[in-house]
Amino acid sequence: MKYTTDKDLESSSNILACKALAQCNQRNANDSNSLLLSRKGKNLLEFEKNRKKQKKQPTIQPDTKGQVIVGNNELLEHIELLKSQLENAGIRPISEITSYEDGKSQLRSALEAVIKEDSFLNLKEVEKWDEFIKNHPQFIKEQKEENKIWEANAQVAAEKARNEQKKYIPEDIFKNASIINLNNYGVSKNLATRIMRNRALWLVRMDKKDVANVHIADLKFKYSFTGLDIIELRALYSCLPDKFDNDPNNEKEDWKNSLIQSLKDLENKEKNNTLPKRLIRNSAYCVMKPPAPTLAMPFVKPVSGKDLFSQIRSRRID
Repeated sequence: MKYTTDKDLESSSNILACKALAQCNQRNANDSNSLLLSRKGKNLLEFEKNRKKQKKQPTIQPDTKGQVIVGNNELLEHIELLKSQLENAGIRPISEITSYEDGKSQLRSALEAVIKEDSFLNLKEVEKWDEFIKNHPQFIKEQKEENKIWEANAQVAAEKARNEQKKYIPEDIFKNASIINLNNYGVSKNLATRIMRNRALWLVRMDKKDVANVHIADLKFKYSFTGLDIIELRALYSCLPDKFDNDPNNEKEDWKNSLIQSLKDLENKEKNNTLPKRLIRNSAYCVMKPPAPTLAMPFVKPVSGKDLFSQIRSRRID
């Protein structure tokens, strides 16, 4: 028998000694010292049995690759813990073991049921399977792949829109912003007013590194993108960095994702020819040419000796 530690060797020696003492003291059961030694031996034997049982039970241990191997009991306890965390976060966990494809099928069925009858139970069923799909790893993976494809296709249009917007936004917009200066730059009064009211349009003249450091409060309010047309929104998207600085809670990233979703919605409407004219291009960019001046009729001195009517008839109007 091999002993890995001194503690195991000592424990085994104690057990063997107590076994011997217990056997010897069976003859002298009336001796108090023998009774104490016998009880000690029995306790040690019981302890050894319990220790062997604990070794047989599955425990959490790292394998050679650094992964964690858990037993069934530990795994079930961990699942219950995760369920409790979801409930505390306001998400109702689904107890059924369902695949991703079955979940999508359940969502379609729930939506069809809502179309027929928008009862509370049907709406809750839609909410349940919608949460299941949105939080499923496969859905998240699909969304990431779709976003990569969209970003690759959107870059060209976004850069084109940014160059278009630079025609109306002077380089010194952050230093000399005023309607008068914009008029001097060649911008109409209506467009100058729009540029002053929507400071998100100014970001085409800000470096991406500086945009990455903008505070989240300024992004939400000072540089709000609400009401921008599709060209303005594309130009704003091209100004955003790949990653924001000082964003521990991902609030800036959420703001960016909200902007991207708004742009996607406008693009879908554009494909379906349902995008309103004001969102295709705001009317402030449509500068009307001033009407041509009306030429005044030349004054002709009245001829003496003729009545007024005959003079008017004799005039030639060009």
